[in-house]
Amino acid sequence: MRINLRLILSFLFLIFLSFIFTPSTVNADTCINPSDDPCWVAKTPMPTARRDLGVAADASGKIYAVGGHDGSQFLDTVEVYNPTTDSWITKSPIPYPRNDMGFTFNPVNGKFYLGGGYNNGALNDFYEYDPVADTWTPKAFMLTASVGLRFAAGQNGRIYSIGGGFLDGTYVNNVEEYDPNTNKWTIRSAIPSPRSDAGLVTASNGKMYLIGGGGIKNNTIGFLEDVDEYDPSTDSWNTKSPMSIKRHGVGASLNTEGKIYVIGGSNIDGYTQLVEEYDISTNSWNVKTLFPVAIFAPGQALGEDGKVYVMGGQTMNDPAINSNYAGFIPDLNVPLLKQTSDPWQSQIYDSADRWSPSNPTIRDWGCAMTSAAMVLKYYGINKLPNNTDLNPGTLNTWLNNQPDGYVGDGLTNWIAISRLSKLAKSNNPDFKYDALEFSRIWGENKTQLTDDIKNLRPDILEVPGHFIVGKGINGNTFNINDPYYDRSTLNDGYSNTFSSLGRYIPSNSDLSYIMLVTDPNVQITVKDSSNNPLGDQFIQQPLANDSDNTKTNGPPIKIFYFQKPDDGNYQIFLTSNNRKLYELKIYLYYRDGNVNLQNQKGVIDPSNQNTFNLIFDKQDSNNSSLKKVVTFQSMINDINQLRKLNLIQHDGISKSLISIIKSAEKDYKKGKNKIALLKLNAFELSLNTLRGKGIKEEAYQILLYDVKYLKNNF
Repeated sequence: MRINLRLILSFLFLIFLSFIFTPSTVNADTCINPSDDPCWVAKTPMPTARRDLGVAADASGKIYAVGGHDGSQFLDTVEVYNPTTDSWITKSPIPYPRNDMGFTFNPVNGKFYLGGGYNNGALNDFYEYDPVADTWTPKAFMLTASVGLRFAAGQNGRIYSIGGGFLDGTYVNNVEEYDPNTNKWTIRSAIPSPRSDAGLVTASNGKMYLIGGGGIKNNTIGFLEDVDEYDPSTDSWNTKSPMSIKRHGVGASLNTEGKIYVIGGSNIDGYTQLVEEYDISTNSWNVKTLFPVAIFAPGQALGEDGKVYVMGGQTMNDPAINSNYAGFIPDLNVPLLKQTSDPWQSQIYDSADRWSPSNPTIRDWGCAMTSAAMVLKYYGINKLPNNTDLNPGTLNTWLNNQPDGYVGDGLTNWIAISRLSKLAKSNNPDFKYDALEFSRIWGENKTQLTDDIKNLRPDILEVPGHFIVGKGINGNTFNINDPYYDRSTLNDGYSNTFSSLGRYIPSNSDLSYIMLVTDPNVQITVKDSSNNPLGDQFIQQPLANDSDNTKTNGPPIKIFYFQKPDDGNYQIFLTSNNRKLYELKIYLYYRDGNVNLQNQKGVIDPSNQNTFNLIFDKQDSNNSSLKKVVTFQSMINDINQLRKLNLIQHDGISKSLISIIKSAEKDYKKGKNKIALLKLNAFELSLNTLRGKGIKEEAYQILLYDVKYLKNNF
């Protein structure tokens, strides 16, 4: 269908300008702010300045720039850009010069298709280009000759020509489908509003998005903000959320996240630097960092390196430019530190000379600690609290001298790193915050990692037996700093996956935490005074020896985290599906980051739960306390379980101890507290007498705590 209406004067004026100006070059490095999203960097410009060119990327991510207008003549030039080498080569020219045509790559058969456009009149010829043979082959003519049409490749291997018009103000709403197998064109459902010079992108969902343009809506000629979604599988159109402003002559392509960047264009106010991102999944738009120049009719494509390249176009001063800008979310400037570097690589890591005497060094085990050092230095913490320079060696020494620096055998305590950031603030004028708050996310959360990098926050990623730093977005993967291996992306050796995410968030607030550490098969439940369960627990797998990954630093452990607990009373419950001794380490961190560390030991089985009462005051550690709850019956249970574990080695001993406890309980219930206390003293005397002589040390310590608790809590 054709609708003949007069083009608005401003539109005619802009087209007139495109034929009378002379070409020049625009090329500037504008990526000076790492928070830009995207960051725009000037790359090697095209050899030929031009606007209204065709731009598309092949399967390898190399970008083909074809045809266009240089301000004085129509071009047949074909130039190919390699993002990896930042270089251009020239290929065979298109058969007939033109601009404002359709051009796209078909990933199904690996061929490019070009058709229509303008050269002293609207064209409808159509060509297939083989990039391997570097040859152009004429194919069946399109059904309609038009200017400003757009091509897109469907997942079905067919090519779609959408929209277009003429310089006299005529627009078409045609949709034509080309089948490479039959070399035939077919008319499909018309677009809702006739238009030309729109953006057209095929998304990963197989649908095509027609964005903006100049055309006719409600019988009025003008610029459009409309977004229409075409589904080739149903041959149907749906209207989506519009752009923030009306514009035509935009650049449009997917970005590395599968969203659509729409760049530049013009409206009645002239050319624009506007960059908007369309999120297909939410049908919403976000304004992004402005393009370096106000631009009209550029070419645009996603390159092999995950960057969006915007090439050529026209400015208000130049009818054709040869600029080539790469847009991307920049890598964070995280310093690369290696656990394999001198002088620290041979330093003993934690207390590894005890649990790994044959290979105890930072080189062997220091991946997590070195990753933490990188993150600290990224945030401007270059001095430790004792004012020594921060590096993996000095950080290892500092952690080793702290009560909470390492957990188990050589596992870096991430909360101790947070405490360090608070203590070191006064020594680091470049550290702009009060502290770094730690939080952990279990599982592969790439959305959170992406958001953190966009917000200038590197994260520590756990991969099997190893830790690395995630610092940049690179297509569908992430750029990393690896403290041991020479690897630069998450695809390098890690299958683009990770199992947990450690986040350090700049903060001026509360560093309080409750952390519990115990055996993997102990179930932990923490409840507040209203009986609400709290916190998060996980099994921390051991480190692998980076020099010999057949070795690990020990068995897994269970860790429980509860961040920023309120002041108040809490209960901790421990259970197990098996009868076992356990050791529970309790780390209580207060608002200022100071830590109180306690150890508790006990015996549990499915019928013998241990309970702890915790009073927590995040402001004052003197007002906090933790006690294992002991009753006469729980003490009897402990004796029975310890006997079954052969930690009390004779039935006679266990029966005698139980007899004393039962007798003391009877007196206590009758109000004879003094007599009950005398019997508990007798129990304690028996323990001391039998220590090492029928009662093993583990049992002795547990029962000694039990009896002292009862004596002190009458």
